[in-house]
Amino acid sequence: MDPTMIYISCYHLAEHAPHDSTVSELIDDDTGEWKVALVKQIFSPSKAQTILGIPRSHQRANDRMVWAYTPKGNFTINNTYKVAIAMSQNTTSEGASTNDMMSRFWEKIWSLGLPNKLKTFAWKASRNILPTKVNLYRRGVIDNATCDACGLAEETSGHLFWDCTKAREHMGNDLVELVVIVAWCMWYNRNKVRLGSTRQTSQEIIHKARSTLNEFQLAHFAPPLFKEQADPR
Repeated sequence: MDPTMIYISCYHLAEHAPHDSTVSELIDDDTGEWKVALVKQIFSPSKAQTILGIPRSHQRANDRMVWAYTPKGNFTINNTYKVAIAMSQNTTSEGASTNDMMSRFWEKIWSLGLPNKLKTFAWKASRNILPTKVNLYRRGVIDNATCDACGLAEETSGHLFWDCTKAREHMGNDLVELVVIVAWCMWYNRNKVRLGSTRQTSQEIIHKARSTLNEFQLAHFAPPLFKEQADPR
């Protein structure tokens, strides 16, 4: 698995851990998975959810120091100078500004009125770490990355949910919550199809998305966003 750079809302993530703590202390030596209880104990709920949603590498890579003000985490004198000038002028560097914007985006995702599994799905899709055919191909799991739905391009997250001709049939509402849940229903159906199930029609995808959204919001909020119509099937 490729190394993963993690940017959350601030660089000092854990107030209840020693300053010299490392990521490896949050990972079980035997299983290679996150120590869920420890992560939830140290971090706030939103940050813990973000961390626990990051797939673990089986290569057991060592921790490394990163410079938070460059996209790849590499320290350079030139960038250090720019950061120092920006701070002295009480302004924000371009990299920091980007991080602030991304932080607001992630906060918006986690504040949506959706089940946590859908928020995690949206986060993974935005970070391009869903096991799409392109990602599986890059890791040597499969030998063909072509989209099964249209057969016209490689199956990336962007193609699967936005560029694919099938995706354009599904997307008919610009409400963020509905977009996320439609994308999740598409992903769920895609996985079922790969296991031998029948591909759902656009109408069935939308019906499932609206029903799921209504059921969740009816249980947690009132009134529901959509009034479900009778299923014509």
